[in-house]
Amino acid sequence: FGTGGVNAWNNTYYNTAGEATRGGGALKVTAGALVLNGSILSNGGVGSSNSYFGGGSGGSVWIDAGTISGAGSITANGGSGVIYDGSGGGGGRVAVYYASATGFDLTKVTATGNTGSRNGGAGGAGTVYLQDKGQASGVLRIDNGALPSANRAKTGDVTPGVLTDLKVNNAAVRLLGTVKVPSPSIVGSSDVTVRGELIADTLSIDSSTLSLPLVATSLKTLDILNGSLLTHALAVDSYSSPLDLTVTGTLTVDSTSKIDVSGKGLLRTVVGSMEYSGGSYGGSGGVHSSYPNTNATYGDFRAPVDFGTGGVNAWNNTYYNTAGEATRGGGALKVTAGALVLNGSILSNGGVGSSNSYFGGGSGGSVWIDAGTISGAGSITANGGSGVI
Repeated sequence: FGTGGVNAWNNTYYNTAGEATRGGGALKVTAGALVLNGSILSNGGVGSSNSYFGGGSGGSVWIDAGTISGAGSITANGGSGVIYDGSGGGGGRVAVYYASATGFDLTKVTATGNTGSRNGGAGGAGTVYLQDKGQASGVLRIDNGALPSANRAKTGDVTPGVLTDLKVNNAAVRLLGTVKVPSPSIVGSSDVTVRGELIADTLSIDSSTLSLPLVATSLKTLDILNGSLLTHALAVDSYSSPLDLTVTGTLTVDSTSKIDVSGKGLLRTVVGSMEYSGGSYGGSGGVHSSYPNTNATYGDFRAPVDFGTGGVNAWNNTYYNTAGEATRGGGALKVTAGALVLNGSILSNGGVGSSNSYFGGGSGGSVWIDAGTISGAGSITANGGSGVI
């Protein structure tokens, strides 16, 4: 079952009038033939006007049918937040198994979040799973429709396994375990983090962000388009592996997009007095006139696979300041491609502290490109980060 929202005034599931919102219900339908011209709904509840409630989450709908036909719809959407500042409910979960659905529009199956009121954020997308029972696996859709992406809640962690297709639109989600899918699509201001292994043939990232783990990833083609960002997870220590990305065909980064692992490298290990110092890697980090020490340079210019190193704080001679902030060095990226078409940028620059954080800048990290052809008007940088007040 879905879960209800919370009231603004008393931080409980009910308000002073005794009202409450609930999540959507839970329904399983098994049918030889489903002729659906109306609707099947398990949407989240919505509070009454001026009730100050967050919306309830969508619930569960599980359909197992021989044939599905008709002009209807299936929804497990979140309920909207209501005045004042109620946040939207998250989407629920829908699974549809069928032998034939040629007479039904599967795009009318949704599990979106819903909008919030005033300062309330939108709910995150739920999941829609569609499987032809004649196939070994199905399609997973994580789609928040046209909801605003600002202040949007995340979808819960998802463990996809083997899929026929994966479509993420306007959603923030972490994918756990092995994700094996021929041609995943990440579009519409999505923010996707892969925490396991991605096994795919072609991958398109459009107007979105994708963070890959620090493991080898191999694709046939990769398109990074329309303001998209490809990055990797933070380095844990010097034994962390770089992101090793192989694209046997063409890797395309358009002029608005980038592969950026800046500030994803190492924190500084401080030995002695290193106040204010910048991180070293290929070049030595800058030092303060009163504290002339920093870490030694390291690595191999022919085969750069190391992470950059962060700067040191002025006040406590550590890698962090009293606010818990830190600067890191640049990340580590190896790209092997049949053809690299680079009109955007590939960056592994050092991190920069926030204003008034008194940090030395992080060193640049590693970028190793091995390509058949390289073309385009883009740039590749592994520059150090600036020091700050």
